[in-house]
Amino acid sequence: MEGKIKWFSKEKGYGFISVPNSQDRFFHVTNIIGDDLPNNGDIVTFKPETRKDGKLSAVRVSITKAKKKENEKPYYASGEYKSYSYTNEGTQGTWGFWLAVIFAIITFWWLDGGIWWILFSAFVGFVVGVAIGKEEEKVEGSYEITSKCLRCSGTGHVTARSNNNIGFQCENCKNFWKERDKYGN
Repeated sequence: MEGKIKWFSKEKGYGFISVPNSQDRFFHVTNIIGDDLPNNGDIVTFKPETRKDGKLSAVRVSITKAKKKENEKPYYASGEYKSYSYTNEGTQGTWGFWLAVIFAIITFWWLDGGIWWILFSAFVGFVVGVAIGKEEEKVEGSYEITSKCLRCSGTGHVTARSNNNIGFQCENCKNFWKERDKYGN
């Protein structure tokens, strides 16, 4: 059966459903299906029952159409993402150079080697340095463009971008504001 919430009190935990061509039906908060509580004016479906005392009641109450709350702003924002890409320079050449220098110095001072031994140890140091150094890597990703709401400290998401400005709307309080576009296009 379908009806309209005539009155509901969240504090008291009960309310009444208005049914056309019938008496109003009582319902308790424990008879509501779903996580949302009804508001006055919501359209609901329910299973009609008659209590022991003969009064009409409703069980298995579920909201089918919620009435728009007065003065509630619509939510226009959607997520907008900024992409980034950069390359981390590899460290292979740096490690190779410094290990070549260190191996050559060790060979020259401590091992008292000739020029060929110094060159050979520098080459070995370079090869070892290249082996343990990191290769160049490309890093890519994206992040959502958001802003903190000054009214309620909620998260604002992008509604529009134009003339070096970004429009935001808070997902909590539905407040609008704009900021200078520091993200570029």
